[in-house]
Amino acid sequence: MVCSTFELESLYRNLLLQNPLSAFQLYADTIGHRTGNGYAFGRLPFYLPGGMYVEVEASVRAITSLLASALYRDRILTGPTFLPYPALRSEDLIGSVDFHLGENGLKIIEVNFNVPGLIGFAELLESAYYSMLSVPGRTHLCAGLMLALADIVGGDRGGRVAIAVSHLPMSQPFLRHYRILAEEMRSLGVDANLVFARDVVIGFAGELIWDNQGYDAVLSLVIPAIWEQYPSEFSAYSAAYAVSPHRFYPNPVGGQLGSKLLLTMLGDLETLVPDLLAKERTYLERATLAAKPLNSFSNPEEVIAAFGGLCRMVLKPTHSYGSQGVIVQPSQTDLNKVFDRLPDGYIVQDYYAPLRYPALQADGSLLLEQTRFELRAFFVGGRFAGATAYEFGKGTHQCPMVPVVLC
Repeated sequence: MVCSTFELESLYRNLLLQNPLSAFQLYADTIGHRTGNGYAFGRLPFYLPGGMYVEVEASVRAITSLLASALYRDRILTGPTFLPYPALRSEDLIGSVDFHLGENGLKIIEVNFNVPGLIGFAELLESAYYSMLSVPGRTHLCAGLMLALADIVGGDRGGRVAIAVSHLPMSQPFLRHYRILAEEMRSLGVDANLVFARDVVIGFAGELIWDNQGYDAVLSLVIPAIWEQYPSEFSAYSAAYAVSPHRFYPNPVGGQLGSKLLLTMLGDLETLVPDLLAKERTYLERATLAAKPLNSFSNPEEVIAAFGGLCRMVLKPTHSYGSQGVIVQPSQTDLNKVFDRLPDGYIVQDYYAPLRYPALQADGSLLLEQTRFELRAFFVGGRFAGATAYEFGKGTHQCPMVPVVLC
């Protein structure tokens, strides 16, 4: 059941009755200071009906089964990969599924098959929110998220872990997040250090070395699309992966398996994942939006007719990150341009409007039907590992992140 505007207003007004305005500001100031004041955190949570949380978990399980499917892999990887492609391990299944919650329930708008941006903040902000404010129905959805990630790269194996990140300018806004993630790993007993991926040296025995120290495992936070786009910048890193792919988590080729073409295949689950549980298939099919490769159409007019108008569609690059190249409700000129220049590099997906949530004003009042959010559900090791939400339509390091509260 989807919350009505009236129900949402009642939930937030009840939350405001139980907490003074100063408590919300103290939370925002505290989490901002802890994260270096370079990120935005909303003061109100994202309320999600409990029944829909069950749908989120089931949909995530179905998505990870699809990503692990050899039939899906063979359909999506039709050409050479930019790196050697060893078999996927369960530990490689790290990523997230993004949903919109609208009038017709939850719908999947994105699947990310790499370590999600700002994952290191999810458990941190949830814990801080619940410790500083009185929240009816609190549920620690992200509890254990960092431990699950630590178990992937450290586990019982011990050894030193390199948290490898990009040195390029577009990654600089995330550096503070990377440092906090490394701190969280160390607090869980993992000998983890933050390093720039490009600086790796391969030892005589094939060991991976940064700053004269050998490393037993690599948690790779380099976005695969960036890695592929700038091969000369990551040549040493690619060589290290070729020598020791078993040391890298997750497998970077997952970035190609997580292509947005995946969104066009969700209607073919019975073929691609024949052993998927019927209940999980039902939930995933219910959450699926119509989507097709742009090159499956003969002309722009055919696209418009199929989706019911320009206002009913979203154009998405098959390989991109941070919403780059996404055009929501395109103009005729937008559609014509993409169709003429990049028909093989885009998909078309149904536009699905998320509910508008209240916003908290400086004077403590609520501005109704103001904020749109995306729900991000994490998976680690192929298992659901928590959820957070962030404001729709902005880059993830700029938008207000908020905890998810079940209602």
